[in-house]
Amino acid sequence: MAMLPAVVGDTHGISLPSRYTIRPIDRSVAAWAKALSIEGFMLRPSIWQPLVPKPRTANALRAFTALEGHFAHSINSGLCFGIFDREYEFRRAKSTSQGGDLYWHELDPDHDDFEIIGEKQMIDAMDFPLVCVALSVDAFDRKPDDASRALYECMPLVKALGTYLARLDKRPASSRQPDARGEVMIRSGCVTKLGYEGRGLMTALNHFVMLEAKARGYGAVTAGIGSPTVYRSWMNAPVGCLSSVIAYFDIWGIELEDEEGSLVRPYADSGVSREGWLIWCDLRS
Repeated sequence: MAMLPAVVGDTHGISLPSRYTIRPIDRSVAAWAKALSIEGFMLRPSIWQPLVPKPRTANALRAFTALEGHFAHSINSGLCFGIFDREYEFRRAKSTSQGGDLYWHELDPDHDDFEIIGEKQMIDAMDFPLVCVALSVDAFDRKPDDASRALYECMPLVKALGTYLARLDKRPASSRQPDARGEVMIRSGCVTKLGYEGRGLMTALNHFVMLEAKARGYGAVTAGIGSPTVYRSWMNAPVGCLSSVIAYFDIWGIELEDEEGSLVRPYADSGVSREGWLIWCDLRS
């Protein structure tokens, strides 16, 4: 039987239906959080999806191993949380007996038809009750170099995207760069499991993260957002938290320099939302 992380003791007034619980993401459920993040970021329209090289579905599955260090940087921070469904209906008997499991190890990204059948296989193999996840890191903690290299090898344009987004923040470095741990938190991604959208889980979890960061003494949380729904959840922050837009950008118009030195527009005609925002949430208001 899977031992889930303990339910958080203080939800800071965030209310959910009784079937749902907020729990920290730790190593016991790290694989679930990583799989849900990869499925959400790489197989659905997102800021990452157009940057995944083809064959996209196969490379999304390969990313589960390749990006171990990238996701561990967040999960090991102690700043990641998820919503779990007590009434989740398991697909497999093994999952029922264990309280959930991930079966991506059974899949073959080199199968001739994986680009056709792989996405459904990956979704069906995510048989666990984690239904929403929010990943964060402390802005003072540097990601290990090997984890960054693996991310850039997996998606070469990600490095150029990071440089592009960093240039949008025109504030003095002294006003946004922390001098120590516990000052600024970076919300690095939030995904809701397919079939659970529209239930308010993402908003509830994002608001919990803001209030939890505030309770831990953080002064601010920053987030890059490419979804109007997520944007609304951040701009309607709970009492004691005040979000402002650092920068607005047209995602479709982003130009990045690829490995050959050519300028490309990966988001044009990609199906992702057009509007993007960099958000700064002040927790000392």
